[in-house]
Amino acid sequence: VLQHKYVGKDFFSQFRFFDGEDPTQGAVAYVDGMTASQTGLIDADDSHVYMGADFSHITAKRPSVRVESKETFNSGLFIATIPHIPTGCGTWPAFWMFGEDHSHVWPRWGEYDIIEGVHKTGRSSTTLHTRENCDQEPVDSGKDFLGSWNPGVTAQIHADNCYVSAEGQW
Repeated sequence: VLQHKYVGKDFFSQFRFFDGEDPTQGAVAYVDGMTASQTGLIDADDSHVYMGADFSHITAKRPSVRVESKETFNSGLFIATIPHIPTGCGTWPAFWMFGEDHSHVWPRWGEYDIIEGVHKTGRSSTTLHTRENCDQEPVDSGKDFLGSWNPGVTAQIHADNCYVSAEGQW
């Protein structure tokens, strides 16, 4: 039974706009909903939603949008139709889920990136981010999962450690 449907002109009313400093220290300045709307970074009609980054100004930190659902989910089947994901220098589009509360700050309960595009990468990745001791090195690509490990910082290092601060990953 469908419990939530995120589409239509009221799409953004179902989300909080994150406008704090980027936790990953990226070259981005997340903006609030009003600013996003006034500057054309968001739009919604009956069947489509647009979210984007500012591509008309050169700044040290590119204005962009990050939204978080007002609803909390513990399980479910999530289906998203995404006809276009931006690529290119400085982009980092993602559709992801994470666990957090005041006592358990990210990444303590982990983050699961269902879709994560990174910079000039020509494909999206599925990514896990956690605290220390989440090394996935023993997991064999082709045997334990159908995909393959992306290279880390160099081609000789697989990005198989979920710890967000693991050396050599990204």
